[in-house]
Amino acid sequence: MNKTLAAALLAALALTAPAVAQDKYPSKAVQLMVAYPPGGSTDIGARIVASIAEKAMGQPMVVINKGGAGGQVGWTELSRQKPDGYYIGFINLPGFNTTITDKDRYEELYADHQPGARPRRDLGEG
Repeated sequence: MNKTLAAALLAALALTAPAVAQDKYPSKAVQLMVAYPPGGSTDIGARIVASIAEKAMGQPMVVINKGGAGGQVGWTELSRQKPDGYYIGFINLPGFNTTITDKDRYEELYADHQPGARPRRDLGEG
């Protein structure tokens, strides 16, 4: 009985150890990518959000502008990042919607995104 109990406790500890070992998020600066040049309304909105988020998170939020091609340069850059939560995008809906309506770009940009971050594409296709 004691060996069974000891084995069960060891198994429980082994299963919870990875959760305990994880760092608190965020443990470093977060980069907030804006797919438009600095100084525009999207950039200003992102900087306002970043200043509020920094206070809430206790870590810097660095705004990075990747303007060009109506937002496509930035969105492509975002789609190539590791999904670790330290490189995130600031959404500007008019530019974002153009990628949703183009089926080829939609699949390229959003195929690997998590369900909560993947935009819904419903163009009446069934």
